[in-house]
Amino acid sequence: MRSFVFYLIPVVTLAIFFAIMNGGIILKNSIGERDHHFLKYYNDIKNCINDEEWEEAIAYSKKLEDVWKKKIPWIQFSVERDQLNGIDVALARLMGFLEARDKAGALAELYEAKRHWDDLGR
Repeated sequence: MRSFVFYLIPVVTLAIFFAIMNGGIILKNSIGERDHHFLKYYNDIKNCINDEEWEEAIAYSKKLEDVWKKKIPWIQFSVERDQLNGIDVALARLMGFLEARDKAGALAELYEAKRHWDDLGR
């Protein structure tokens, strides 16, 4: 019995660490409410930019950033730091383009943020 516990503790510990380090794909989609999801706000912002509804796009962008900030603690150990920083930078630039009412730049930054989102956990 003692040797069983002796081997069980390291195996369970390694299994937990493995799950944490490889859980980014699952955690990025499962944390948070379904209507407050990264892709929902992405689509809302994209539609607002195409319709040139700048104030609504800025409001959705702020909500997207809040959702993103809530997800970071859950996925930070299972994704690369460059991916997290890429989304942060793209969202910051997106806000600047939205305030400047630059449709091309805003769409480019929105697509970049989406690309980083798709690459999280790979």
